[in-house]
Amino acid sequence: MLSGCLLLFFEQQVREGIERQYRQMLSKEHLRVEWVESGFAQNREAIRYLSRVVSNWMLPQNIESPLRDFLTSHPDVLSVHLVNAHTEKSLAGVSRTLGEIKSVPPDSYALSLEAVDLAQWADLSVDDIYLSSPVLQRNGSNVIVPHQPIFYTAIALSDTENQSKPLIVVEWDASRLLQALSASLVAPIELYVVNGKGGFIVHPREDMAFNFDKDEKNDGLQRKTWSQHFISRPLNVGDEHHLVRYESTDTGQVLWGEYSTIVLNATSAHHQLHFYFLLPQHAVEKAVADRLTTPIVLLILINIGIGFAVYFGCVLIQRQQTLKQIQEEYKAVSRSTSNGLIWVDQSGIIKSWNEAAIPFLGDEVRYAKGQSIFDVISFNEAVSKTNKPPIDKSKLREPEKMQVTAFSPEMIESVALTREAVTINVTHVNSHDEAKMWRLGLIPSITSEVNASGVTILMEDVTDLRNGVNALARVDDVVAEEVALKTRQLTQERDEALAASQTKGDFIARVSHEIRTPMNGVLGMLNLLGRDTVTSEQRRYIKLAEDSAQALITLINEILDFSKIEAGRIELDTEAFDLLELLSDLSNAMAVKAHDKNLELVLDVANVEYINVLGDGNRLRQILVNLIGNALKFTETGEIVVTANTTQIDEETLRFECRVIDSGIGIREEILPSLFTSYTQESSGTHKRFGGTGLGLAISKQLCELMEGTIDVESERGRGSTFRFDVILKKEYATSPPVIRPEYSDVRIIIAEKNAAALSAVCRLAKCAHMDATAVGDATTLQSVLSHGETFDVMLIDQAILTTLDIALVKQHASIIVGMNPNGVNDDSEYEHALHHLPIIKPVTPSELWASLSSVLDVGEFMETLPVISHRDENQYSNDERAYKNEGMHVMLVDDNEVNLAVGSCMLEDMGLSVTTYRHGRAAVEALFTSAMGESDKSPYHLVLMDCQMPVLDGYEATRFIRNGDAGHVYQDIPIVAMTANVMSGAREHCLEVGMNDYISKPIDPDELEEKVTQWLDATESFRRGIKMSAKKEETSSPNQRFNKEVNTDQTTYEEKILSVNEEGDMATSASLYEGEDFQLWDSEICIKRLRGREDRALILVDMFLQSAPERLARLQEAYNEKNYEQLQNVAHEVKGVAGNLSCLRLQAYLKALEAAAKAKEVNDIDALIGAAKLLVEETSMLLQEFASRCRRNAM
Repeated sequence: MLSGCLLLFFEQQVREGIERQYRQMLSKEHLRVEWVESGFAQNREAIRYLSRVVSNWMLPQNIESPLRDFLTSHPDVLSVHLVNAHTEKSLAGVSRTLGEIKSVPPDSYALSLEAVDLAQWADLSVDDIYLSSPVLQRNGSNVIVPHQPIFYTAIALSDTENQSKPLIVVEWDASRLLQALSASLVAPIELYVVNGKGGFIVHPREDMAFNFDKDEKNDGLQRKTWSQHFISRPLNVGDEHHLVRYESTDTGQVLWGEYSTIVLNATSAHHQLHFYFLLPQHAVEKAVADRLTTPIVLLILINIGIGFAVYFGCVLIQRQQTLKQIQEEYKAVSRSTSNGLIWVDQSGIIKSWNEAAIPFLGDEVRYAKGQSIFDVISFNEAVSKTNKPPIDKSKLREPEKMQVTAFSPEMIESVALTREAVTINVTHVNSHDEAKMWRLGLIPSITSEVNASGVTILMEDVTDLRNGVNALARVDDVVAEEVALKTRQLTQERDEALAASQTKGDFIARVSHEIRTPMNGVLGMLNLLGRDTVTSEQRRYIKLAEDSAQALITLINEILDFSKIEAGRIELDTEAFDLLELLSDLSNAMAVKAHDKNLELVLDVANVEYINVLGDGNRLRQILVNLIGNALKFTETGEIVVTANTTQIDEETLRFECRVIDSGIGIREEILPSLFTSYTQESSGTHKRFGGTGLGLAISKQLCELMEGTIDVESERGRGSTFRFDVILKKEYATSPPVIRPEYSDVRIIIAEKNAAALSAVCRLAKCAHMDATAVGDATTLQSVLSHGETFDVMLIDQAILTTLDIALVKQHASIIVGMNPNGVNDDSEYEHALHHLPIIKPVTPSELWASLSSVLDVGEFMETLPVISHRDENQYSNDERAYKNEGMHVMLVDDNEVNLAVGSCMLEDMGLSVTTYRHGRAAVEALFTSAMGESDKSPYHLVLMDCQMPVLDGYEATRFIRNGDAGHVYQDIPIVAMTANVMSGAREHCLEVGMNDYISKPIDPDELEEKVTQWLDATESFRRGIKMSAKKEETSSPNQRFNKEVNTDQTTYEEKILSVNEEGDMATSASLYEGEDFQLWDSEICIKRLRGREDRALILVDMFLQSAPERLARLQEAYNEKNYEQLQNVAHEVKGVAGNLSCLRLQAYLKALEAAAKAKEVNDIDALIGAAKLLVEETSMLLQEFASRCRRNAM
């Protein structure tokens, strides 16, 4: 009952408080009405000001000007009009449409009849202002959609000339006024604004606003007025605001609140605005309920607390009774437990014990009570009571949890004081000299006192447990041994992993060899084709093929370099080289590709002050090739600028820094941190478009770090990139001076170049030579400079600018004219006579510039110190000279790849040499032996070109046999030059170690081959004389006897070897299953072109194919019948290579698909492809047979 009374009291207080709060809120909302009144007052003042301006306007014919100014300065105004109050016609006006102020033609303005009382307008006195209530804007009689709330203000003017009463009518935008009025309205207060006729202007329901002015037919609204919508009853009366109770006629909802009125025009009762701020009754009830929640909860909690107090009082009484019962039960338990229980006081005096404790007390049990437990029982004895040896406790190997703890009276006292239980292990030796381990649990005996009255000692014999722990310890030892064994196994596995890494490196080396071998044939054949007279179109095709092959070689080199760096096997050389020469040569080489892409490659080396350095020039070149190559790859238009400088660190050391700046596609910012990691490219789209492995930058970074330098990049997507790196180099000599540059202090030079970077670089070089240099960037500027009468000693001019100038004018002002262009050739004969020197090849290098200037200025002393630079690739001898010089020379070419044999033979024959080829080392040694015995019909051999990796007998072993005299003593010292695709470190040393004289890496470069062959043929004149003088046959055993003991013979026939190629040599194609229908059966043009137009060579290959095709088909069918998919894959791969060499494109595509299907064991695809391959072999054979027949007829 008390709680109910309190609740009623709280409810009354809360309700009164909430009603006071909401009344205060309603009173504050009336500030909005005052704000509206203030806004209307401002509107009246604005139109009053406008009337004065219009009345004083001096130009009646341009009365729109002040109206337009008023509209411009008042953004809430939609239109302003000058209206005749008697005729209701518009005299002039302007309006705002879509933000643009436009003039309104006279008589075209229509007022909203709902908003204005024209009769009152006509009665307005001068300076009287009329203010309408808000309405919706209309176009004639129709309301404009979307709805636009407006209201009008009008003021009368005096017109003394016409005795009329013109009115200024301003149409205001009421949207923001009404939105601001409803904004931030405190919930749950609702606002209603009603005009003088009871129509709603503002309503909580948006569709009810302006219901009096909407098209009832279109909007489907009932035009209820305020009085029809609400029934009101006053509650009390105040001074200004009226508190009223309202009831909705539609829903019956009860609201109460206050209202205010604004009078718009005092002349009419209808020209008023009524503002109703109403609060729903249910909101008040909800607020009361919410406010009462806390007191109700509080009362409930108080009642719960009282209930708990009563409950716990009862529980406490019950617990006292239970405690007594528990004590009795505890005594019963102590009597029945198997563990010994001894009760002692704080001093350790025994008070009582249970029966289970008697064995622990022993013989002294009768005298135990009242005695100290330490006098009755001996703990942790080291020596037995008899004279037996003491127990060696160290041999027990107790783990930490079984450690013996000293038991003393102080421990009992501590347990009693702290009231915390303790468990310890103690030892005891009984009367039978048996070592026992007891576990003692010291438990405080707690009573109502502050301290425990004593301690209960729980005693347990854990001797058996201790023995079990010892057994576990022995198991731990076994486990430890197993762990050690496992550790050794892991160590062994690690070593095996390292060995696997070494194996991977060796595998990469072998793969490199297998790829380079066919690439040697490709590049060699292309070189031979290029030597013959070909058309420009054919030369372009050859160039594209060479570029593709070189790209593959570059890819292989990147993989090899990365593999060596990853394995830590890369070593830097320390050799002397010319830094400027390296930069110049590299730039000239890279400029060819830049010229092909219409890019400008600029070399800026004016700040390279030290050129004779020690370091690994090849690795430095590799870094530059990677960076410049990337710039060329990713730049479509613009330029690539290479800037370099050297900085001396100390007397012996200098830092070389270089930047490669391009105007290419740039790199996204999020890619930059990982750009120098392996296999990183910006996106898969970049790889598809530009290719590459993503290893070049990773390799460059590793090389920079090996050379004690750094590398970084700055880039912005779409704006190019700047790669910067630096390395540490040594001076060749500690006293090496900076670079020596020529002295041209008395020479005036003008440099004309369109590219700003190239112009800057050349000017810097000129200023390094102390020239008086003038730079111009276009023909117009140059023409202007020359037209002012200035003269120059030298004009260095880009050919693109030169061809646009008046040559006569140029010659008047320049004594010497030197051109610049990308290819060093003057393409325009009209201007050839204008130049005094061959054009300088761009990019302009220091050596090229000084050489040209020295030539035209007759300064020769400095040129003696410059290296000779040639831009032409000229052979040392002509074909006729080479043939005459090498007449009678016989070279043995040994390689297991037929393509390489064909290429090498053509190159050597072009040099006038006689060539004999062999497929493996055994055949080569036997041929030398037969020649040495005089049993051969071939002329003596003067040089051996030996491949290193071959079947039957490789090149290394063959060389050992030759050097050991197994090929005849006359050939024991014959020059042997190795040909190998193994470019891993140590390959060259291994070749020399087994007795080879020199080394050529594959793919074979024709110029390098000619150089090596000429070198060793010239150096072995005495060897050739020894062969001619040898008329006596050597009596020695045939090499067959030794080979049969040491080498397993290879039964593969010559024809089979010649027609087999490895996968890397195949024509690249994306043909998959049945995609081969898009290819030709046989592309004879490509086949013959690949053989330098030699149909006789093509005939040999065709005959070999026709002879071996049936046997190969039989092997395919046999593997298919036996379901030997591995063999089927191998045979398909072999025949695919044969088809590729002969340009049998369709057969090659099908066999590639068959090879893939066999690898994946796709039985259905294999069935279809086997049949298709047979038909294709027959069709292809018919074409090839026709070709062979035609060739033989032509030969007759």
